Amino acid sequence: MGLLTLFTFLRDTCVERPAAQGLIVSWIGIGLILPTVFGTEPFALRAIGQAAIQQKNMDLLALVMLIRMGPQARFLFPGLLVLAIGAALIAVAVWRSGVLPRWSGVLFALGLALFFPLFPRVIRIVDGLLIGAGGIWIALSMLRHHGPNETRS
Repeated sequence: MGLLTLFTFLRDTCVERPAAQGLIVSWIGIGLILPTVFGTEPFALRAIGQAAIQQKNMDLLALVMLIRMGPQARFLFPGLLVLAIGAALIAVAVWRSGVLPRWSGVLFALGLALFFPLFPRVIRIVDGLLIGAGGIWIALSMLRHHGPNETRS
């Protein structure tokens, strides 16, 4: 929804096209990632962990990599690549907009482009902080401008 809000903010400006492309491409990437990150992995890994504890059989944990690198990886890796491309388009739109701080888009897009759910927790936290900091910076800048109409040439 934040990407849609950003596109709406940049609509009718000189960067409408890359903003629209960034929105659409990012949504496609997110659509490919979601079934793995928020579908298969959380439910399957939890079930494997519970079974390993209940059966006192740590060998079951070997199934974790089968889940992570199973058929859903065919969606995860292309989805991550498509999301990174969409993030780059978003950064270009923010950079060229003239109404938002250039580096806010870079920070936000860098976090999205480096998003990889299989990284260790510390790296995922840092990545989330990049996305959050960039997103908050963009949002606050949008609130200050009340819309692109005020600064359009």
